[in-house]
Amino acid sequence: MIILSDNDIIYKLAACDLLDEALVVLGVTPTDVYVLPTAKYKFGITKSPARTEAQYGSTVVTRIRNFLTQVHELDVVGSTEELRLLAEADGIDAGEAVLFSATVLFDHYLLATGDKNSLRAVASTPVSQPIAHRLSGHVICLEQIAMHIIEHFGFMYAKNKIVPARSCDTALRVAFGSGDAATELNVLAALDGYINELRSLAVDVLI
Repeated sequence: MIILSDNDIIYKLAACDLLDEALVVLGVTPTDVYVLPTAKYKFGITKSPARTEAQYGSTVVTRIRNFLTQVHELDVVGSTEELRLLAEADGIDAGEAVLFSATVLFDHYLLATGDKNSLRAVASTPVSQPIAHRLSGHVICLEQIAMHIIEHFGFMYAKNKIVPARSCDTALRVAFGSGDAATELNVLAALDGYINELRSLAVDVLI
């Protein structure tokens, strides 16, 4: 199995220092991961490293750079027609559109994303719903990965990683809003709420 990863989830997992743990719970190695060609630009690999570090923090950027040296860059895209349909759908990010369209070329894959807006859009827009049906059962969101990490490594381990960086993501900020006082029951309920909201869309794309 391969992992198709968007830039958003790379940043959020790196901010929480959970990139390695995410690979463990997904049952893959870095060589199984494919990232967008834009990742190297977004995270300052090829230019503007100082500006990138000012935006994300030097520690987080170092984690991302180390991660990107171990993974593959996605070098294929889906059909021009699918890319056009996805580009015309409101709410679908350009990078997500590339990943969504590329899935037609793979059989055994998971698409790991931190972009719930794009998932809502592809599942709810009539012209993109055929693509959403193809994605069904092949998408894992940040909240699901966080729950798997809690299950595998323990709640305290995950909390100690996520709480200092919870501002990187709305769902994490809500789930761990109590900081060190956050309880496992409340955190899991909050994460589950976001997951169930995605499952309630016209097409459930999640695993």
